[in-house]
Amino acid sequence: MFSQLPSLNNLKAFAAAAHFNSFKVAAEALNVTPTAISHQIKHLEQFLNVRLFERQVRQVVLTAEGEKLAATTERMFSELSNTLTELTKPATQITVSCCTSFATLWLAPRLADFQQRYPDIDVQILASDSLQDFSEATQLDIALRYGKGVNEGEILLATETQSCYQLSTNLQPSGKLFVTHWRESSALGNLPWQQHLDGLGFTINSFEQEQYTLQAVLAGQGMALISNVLAESVVKQGWLAKQSHMPEFAGYNYCLRLNPKREHNHRVRAFAHWLQQEFATLNAHTE
Repeated sequence: MFSQLPSLNNLKAFAAAAHFNSFKVAAEALNVTPTAISHQIKHLEQFLNVRLFERQVRQVVLTAEGEKLAATTERMFSELSNTLTELTKPATQITVSCCTSFATLWLAPRLADFQQRYPDIDVQILASDSLQDFSEATQLDIALRYGKGVNEGEILLATETQSCYQLSTNLQPSGKLFVTHWRESSALGNLPWQQHLDGLGFTINSFEQEQYTLQAVLAGQGMALISNVLAESVVKQGWLAKQSHMPEFAGYNYCLRLNPKREHNHRVRAFAHWLQQEFATLNAHTE
């Protein structure tokens, strides 16, 4: 079995490039050069005798074979990370799973407040866009699910509103609109933003992660369609302003789940209570 497997480093380089849809961003994440990423993926393609990416002028696109391998490597490295975390997890640590954009734009900026209130609790964030299962990822204490409806055992935190945002210093409407269009799965499809914004004459540009969409509008490149949950901190800073003349519509839900085996742990309950308070404040400001 092991003799048939390619280099782990090559698989890691491919998984990062597939996740970020960019050799350059993958290189930054792995602290290597883009050339090293390119060479490792080339060696992997030679080993497998298939093409995994189509190299275009300014981007790389997964082939059908690449899409298939990407789904496996995403799951494989996520499970490996979960296991390593479980093996090394201190007693004072709680582990929270959430999607990448939420971790970057909402949770991480607020953790200082939680840690000031609870200095004896170490919060470990597992950012993944794959659905986490408590029965498989046993080290998880809390999962934040983003999607449709509210499942049994979940607590509804908020239903997002998708709105258009632009630099608060830019008073002229932009003809360019940035949207988030992630790789769809059977569990979650993209929001049908077209039925609200088609026909308005925008030039549409898309990213797979909402933090890149936000960075584009912060760089003054145009307007962006962003969840009010994820835009809240930059709006509060006065950097972005919601375009009230543009259509807005309800998006998906943010729901809280506790690991049944850990739900009575006082550290887990403290974090869950803090999280509900933070969302209650957000909901009150947006009503």
